[in-house]
Amino acid sequence: MKSSCRAFTLLELLVVVAIISILAALLFPVYAQARDKARETQCLTNQFQLGLAMQMYVQDYDDRLFPCVRWTGNDPLNVSVFSRALGANTTPQLIPGSAGGFGLLWYNLMEPYAHSTQIFRCPDDDHPTPSPSPSGTSLFARSYVAMRPVEDLALPQIDKPALSMVLTEKWGVAANGQPITDCWVEPFNGDFNVAASTGKMALAGNRHDGGLNCTFFDGHAKWLSASTIDSSKDLTGCTLVHAYPWNDMCDRTLKGCTNTADDPTAGGNICNQFTYQ
Repeated sequence: MKSSCRAFTLLELLVVVAIISILAALLFPVYAQARDKARETQCLTNQFQLGLAMQMYVQDYDDRLFPCVRWTGNDPLNVSVFSRALGANTTPQLIPGSAGGFGLLWYNLMEPYAHSTQIFRCPDDDHPTPSPSPSGTSLFARSYVAMRPVEDLALPQIDKPALSMVLTEKWGVAANGQPITDCWVEPFNGDFNVAASTGKMALAGNRHDGGLNCTFFDGHAKWLSASTIDSSKDLTGCTLVHAYPWNDMCDRTLKGCTNTADDPTAGGNICNQFTYQ
């Protein structure tokens, strides 16, 4: 008995292939967007966990945040601690580095409360900074930086903890191709300024759809656009820069300020664009 089945013609196969190609072209961007959103959400979850760790830390240290600690390379002798006393317009102390200085870096102070170094890396960060452990002998990947305007401040000094950013994201590589190893982001040095040609901030990593995830002093975390941050004297930390200035960390309304560059788009002091009561 002769079979009634017939094979597909070449034209029919080409039509099917064309339809599948069109569907793939429509769906692949959706899949890519969903994947990017998932990584952004994971980054936000990391920052939320860091916010919880920060809350436990400040409870153990009389509501006071960690000091500003800087390091260069892997040499513990290059670590220095900048600490401010309670009250506005006070002179911070510069504590020389020591062999155990790495233990005072903000992320090493947070790690015992976070119980993991994995949450210090954004899954979208292709160039996280290799950062030293307390001993300085091992490294882990870090995508986040602390805000220098809040360093070493206590809760009574901060009028708006829900608007005072403590942690945010950073780029791994600068526009000139050099690695960014900073521990702190400094709005008064142009770190939040956006390049018109790329839409990227200078140091703060607005890698998530033009925005970045941030953790606040009250412990909550949220996504913010670059423009939202730059237009707010509270979100940039400039309110705290004005209230608790120190040498380069100041604005032009203060006498003796050495950081008086007025054009924030040219890498100058973004805090100069605001007015303060």
